[in-house]
Amino acid sequence: MTRTLKKNHRKGKSQSMRPLGQAQKVEGIPITPQELTEKILSMRKEGLAKALIGQNLRDDEGVPSIKRILGKSITEILRQEGEKEPVPEDLGNLLKKRQRIQDHLEQHPKDNDSKKGLVRTDSKIRRLTKYYKREGILAQNWQPT
Repeated sequence: MTRTLKKNHRKGKSQSMRPLGQAQKVEGIPITPQELTEKILSMRKEGLAKALIGQNLRDDEGVPSIKRILGKSITEILRQEGEKEPVPEDLGNLLKKRQRIQDHLEQHPKDNDSKKGLVRTDSKIRRLTKYYKREGILAQNWQPT
């Protein structure tokens, strides 16, 4: 008799990533790769997050994939230009979410669903922190605040 794991504990491929391959010439884009890099840097200086930079370029400039055109992601472009973020964006978003849940639980201490959400968020933070420390992106003595 074989036992199956619940859906969220199975390993597998979600196939949510599109195959990008090498940098390719994408037809129909009125912006050159140099202009695209400059636009990314100027948007970042304005204070936009990396996700919003990609979204704005997709919606306003008609750029389907920055990685397909330049062969580098927005993170790699910013890192190449010397920008070092103290905390990766996804980890920072989780830390903000954790703070929102903690503030909510101060007002509503018996909200068990939110307590469970806090435990799950803490677990995600712990896993991401472990990964970033292993990859050398975060310092080994870094602690979430």
